[in-house]
Amino acid sequence: MFEAPEVIAFGSLALAVVKLYLDTRSTKKDLNLAEQAISVLRDLATTYRDQIKVLRDSVSTNADIERQKILMRQEQLSWQKLKGLAKAASWFAKVLDE
Repeated sequence: MFEAPEVIAFGSLALAVVKLYLDTRSTKKDLNLAEQAISVLRDLATTYRDQIKVLRDSVSTNADIERQKILMRQEQLSWQKLKGLAKAASWFAKVLDE
């Protein structure tokens, strides 16, 4: 019926086909896993970009608040200076009236 070289050739061919099938299946799994990883990384990058934007807005808001505090403190100091000058002028006027 079949001679030994033919059996060996068909057996080798069958093994090669099975190996090719298993390699293809493994490659498809790896490809699907890589696609999922890329999708997760894309979502993660989007999330990080959103967080960075929020932090930048927060930092600029904090800087505005600090600037407003400094301006308010400067106004308070100038108001205290004016009050001190008014008190000095009042005291000087009293001294001149005496």
